[in-house]
Amino acid sequence: HAAVKALLTVSVDPNVPDNRGTTCLHHSALQRDVGMCELLLDNGACVDAVDREGNVAAHMVPLWAEEATMRLITLLGPPSVLGRINRAGVTPFDRLFIWAANASSGSPYTPAWEHVQQLLSEHPTLQAPTIASEGVLDDEDATVRSIVVSYREVIIGLGWIVSVYTYAHPEPTTDVVVLYATVMLPWCMAEAGVSRFARHAAAKLSARVQVVVAHPKDRHTTHDEWCDDLCTLLNRLELRSRFGLVDVTSGMGTAVVWSGELRGRLSFALLVNAAGFWSEDYLDSPGHEAFAATMRKYAATFDSLEKARGADEQVVA
Repeated sequence: HAAVKALLTVSVDPNVPDNRGTTCLHHSALQRDVGMCELLLDNGACVDAVDREGNVAAHMVPLWAEEATMRLITLLGPPSVLGRINRAGVTPFDRLFIWAANASSGSPYTPAWEHVQQLLSEHPTLQAPTIASEGVLDDEDATVRSIVVSYREVIIGLGWIVSVYTYAHPEPTTDVVVLYATVMLPWCMAEAGVSRFARHAAAKLSARVQVVVAHPKDRHTTHDEWCDDLCTLLNRLELRSRFGLVDVTSGMGTAVVWSGELRGRLSFALLVNAAGFWSEDYLDSPGHEAFAATMRKYAATFDSLEKARGADEQVVA
């Protein structure tokens, strides 16, 4: 803080963005640094500054059921800002509402829920988001209904608490691992969607789908601590020689894709950016079209590299 304070003393603009449009306030919100946010705001930081994805700092706050979250929401979320819509069609208030309603083991987190109700009563421009239910699981599909769900915890000895939800086909022929880390969003905000995906993937692929949910023990737990022990964790899942990977961790599972030990075992890998969650019309938005085009470009490049590598291996052989 001392270095930042010294720069602010000589009139350095706290609103200068980086090449992604994020300001110091965005970064401080993401790091849950209440003191830094207060310092920046006292020196002219704009609470409504947006990055390239349309996020204000309030979009970036990791939602944990503790006092620091409430202080950040109060600092960064005046009503005019809570209603700002990002490129994914989501407002900070959408995130706050859904989290507050489910953050305490599926029940409301009282301080946040009371704050949400007060905002709704005092500011008519804010509206509670419409939450789509998981829906009927294809009543005509007996395979989906036959998926067996179980739960267990896996201890890996580092800074993460790991829960594993297994969705098993009656006669599985392959394994799929879904990785989810509760860094930006708590599990309660993703559980319905991820669970529905896992259930249907198990049915359609005749698979045993294991959803690995990693909870950091505290705010100082690092991504490196997770990645360093990822191979050990996957070995404890007793996977078949080949398996599929769905990474919903904003890149924390990428180590598996590039690991020399595990890469040859992947039958497929799907990497999903889950730093935010999306509104129902996101798939039709320009933001998604741009994202999809970029991913297709990366996929084509990766395929060409794989083909070239295969040709080289044949020449060597």
